[in-house]
Amino acid sequence: MWQQSQLTKASIILRWLGINRYCYLFHKINPVYLKPKQKIELVTAIYKFFLSLFLVLVVAIAYSQSVVEGIIVKDANEEAVPFATISVQNKAVGTITNIEGKFKLDIHTLQDTDTIQISHLSYNSLRITLASLKSNQGKIRLYENTLMLREVTVNAAQNDIDLLEDIITQSKKKLILPLTYNIYYREWVKENASYNRFADGLLTIAYPLNKEDLKVQVNQSRAFKLPKDDDEIFDMVSPVKLEYVLNYVYIDFLNRFRGEKGKDYNVTSYQGPSFDDFYTITIAPKKGVVSDDSRLLHNVKLKVDQDRAIREVEIKSDSLSSFEKSFLGLKSRLLESKTTLSFKRSQGQNHLAYARFEFKLRFTFKKKVQISVYTSEFVLLDAANQETEIPHKDQFKKSALFKNGNKYTTNFWEGLEMPLLSEDERKVIELLATKSNDKTLK
Repeated sequence: MWQQSQLTKASIILRWLGINRYCYLFHKINPVYLKPKQKIELVTAIYKFFLSLFLVLVVAIAYSQSVVEGIIVKDANEEAVPFATISVQNKAVGTITNIEGKFKLDIHTLQDTDTIQISHLSYNSLRITLASLKSNQGKIRLYENTLMLREVTVNAAQNDIDLLEDIITQSKKKLILPLTYNIYYREWVKENASYNRFADGLLTIAYPLNKEDLKVQVNQSRAFKLPKDDDEIFDMVSPVKLEYVLNYVYIDFLNRFRGEKGKDYNVTSYQGPSFDDFYTITIAPKKGVVSDDSRLLHNVKLKVDQDRAIREVEIKSDSLSSFEKSFLGLKSRLLESKTTLSFKRSQGQNHLAYARFEFKLRFTFKKKVQISVYTSEFVLLDAANQETEIPHKDQFKKSALFKNGNKYTTNFWEGLEMPLLSEDERKVIELLATKSNDKTLK
């Protein structure tokens, strides 16, 4: 039977933990007035509290040893640097910064001596050890890169075209097929400034020699959609097919700037300051060349290392481009498209570590106008130098991940290797999850 002294000890411990509102009760409780069952319940409650507290502390310590969180900022004014790539030299481990410049990196398999590589198209690349990242409390400063024209020669234009050709050739040589990627993939749809669709999932991609034979398996996924609003003109999952984003691995996206097609573009190269930023290549439409309904012109920027392997890519639709289609009174016009790619070197391979594709369209029907933004993202989690066999019954054949619906067995989005959501993204997903109805997934 529990004595008053034992209850007093519990009171002292709770006071030490700052839970003073319980202390008065323990001091004043007289075991004479407590029934045996009440005493057992009271002490059980105390032990449950301590057990819960202990487990919380254990989880917090384990998390701090498995993950490092931080932020990447611009050195000049400490503005956030979104969509920077953080990778580990010679390992598949890596992540990206969110729109707030924040990131979390899974380090449970890493050593303090491992080299962390930070890369962004507009900034000088940086290499630091994991120990240095920890000592900086996860805050990293990047310096804007300053482009310097290479020495001008009589055949400068042709030299730059030849350099681009060699970069494409060398980059393809540094990707040895077949191989398998495990990735995190997500899709966003925004209609008139409000998100109404979201999907994400864990995918396995088997990359054969021929990209037409690419195979996709969705291991887990979730999807949310708001009911269609009366003001919406056009409700579409995404005009961007899943395979379109996945195929960036093959580096064929630069073919549109080569050979006969390349005659509409100027290619210019700039000398960089380091091995990782050895060249910057810009590709822009020639003066007087305009797009029409049969083609779309682009502006391209590449960052290339000294081995002439592509590190960073940005492809944007030309601001002067006009691309419009009409069908049964519904007009669609491309306002902007932007592709961001980041590659990383690992075990001699040049892997696609991150891809982001954003497509902005304007729909008009009679007097109604709708602006739609479609975003697809790809984050590499792991890579294997062999093609995984994906049975035909498990192959995902649909154009968008959203169409796979909610099929998950764990909260995969909470995994240590998952990219960190921004506060706004988190709120959007929570709102969609609350208001979404599985019956609306189409």
